[in-house]
Amino acid sequence: MMKKQGILLVSHGSRSPQPAKEKAVLADKLRVRFPHVEIRTAYLELAEPSVTQSLLHMEEDRIQEVLVLPLMLFPAMHVSEDIPEILRSYRLSGSAMKIHYGSETGSSGRIIEAAAQAVRQSGGENAEGLALLVKGSSNPAVAERGQDVLEALLQRLQIPTGRLCFTGDKAPGLQQTLEELVEQGMARLAVSPFLLFSGRLKDRTEQTIAKFTETHPAVKVTIAPVLYDQPGVLDALADQIFF
Repeated sequence: MMKKQGILLVSHGSRSPQPAKEKAVLADKLRVRFPHVEIRTAYLELAEPSVTQSLLHMEEDRIQEVLVLPLMLFPAMHVSEDIPEILRSYRLSGSAMKIHYGSETGSSGRIIEAAAQAVRQSGGENAEGLALLVKGSSNPAVAERGQDVLEALLQRLQIPTGRLCFTGDKAPGLQQTLEELVEQGMARLAVSPFLLFSGRLKDRTEQTIAKFTETHPAVKVTIAPVLYDQPGVLDALADQIFF
């Protein structure tokens, strides 16, 4: 009798319904590629089911082995601390289900190409400057990885100049970065939100760009779409699946 196996896709969660719809699209694509594996989803906060709830449901459905994949791009606290602690607690509860834990995918060449393709789709490949926007984090590895991604994107897109910027309170923010690029004489800018899904951060990014273009009408700013629907994202996740 074959072992029943499953994959649990874990993301942050949002009050907006759009990220859940986008995540469902990604999950459905994985189901097509891995029809023999149960694909489930879970959230860390702001939405349900939680990781623990999904694991319980999978065990109730007699899934014997599960691979937990964080739908996150950098090794911030959720990836390095929160999810591992949830899995540790679940194992200690007496579960007989075998649980494996995957990794973030932001440094994958497939994800970087997905981000480059998103910039191309938005018409940003002819930009003079690129702003790569990543989620702000106190983990220095996020900034280091972000800089590596930026350099790889500039090389793939042949854009001469780029800046790394952050959401939230971490500096530099997007507004400051766009101002700095314009001060260097650039009139064609591309913004790459390094995000898998839509939501509040994407909305704020669009608002920032709208305000910026109001005060800089001569500057053309393109914004790339989020990455969930790019083929490279599916491939990067599939690379981790060993069932």
